Amino acid sequence: MHVRKIVLDGGDSQMELHVGQKAPDFTLPSHLSKDVTLSDLRGTNVVLAFFPQAFTPV
Repeated sequence: MHVRKIVLDGGDSQMELHVGQKAPDFTLPSHLSKDVTLSDLRGTNVVLAFFPQAFTPV
């Protein structure tokens, strides 16, 4: 499956990303109670997994 674009919903704003475009920088809490910033991972492979709240691993 090839995704041509994705729409990110940031609450008050939305952003479209297209194939090959860099993702915007963001910071999220990890499951280890530590904040993780995307730009800190530059140069590594990053996989994002989003779970519905009911299926969020604890």
